[in-house]
Amino acid sequence: MENVKALSRLQIHENLVRLRHSYRSVTRERAEAQSFWNDLLEAFGMTRRERGGAFERPARRASTDSTGYIDLFIPGAASRAQVSWEDRLTWAS
Repeated sequence: MENVKALSRLQIHENLVRLRHSYRSVTRERAEAQSFWNDLLEAFGMTRRERGGAFERPARRASTDSTGYIDLFIPGAASRAQVSWEDRLTWAS
């Protein structure tokens, strides 16, 4: 199931620099979100599918008991809710 390529720190760094440059001109964050997460995982030598990851997984927040979605969930490894820069700035003000 798990087929993670062993990459050196230098390879990972180079991959992340290329990733940063490839997303530099993105203006539609929501439209590119899933592609970004797939590309980010590949920069570390893994794929979402091989790790059993899922996008938009239903979830219940323990603190409020409200329901929503986790943008990216990888069993035993990570869960990620993506927030746009605009949302962060609105929340912070």
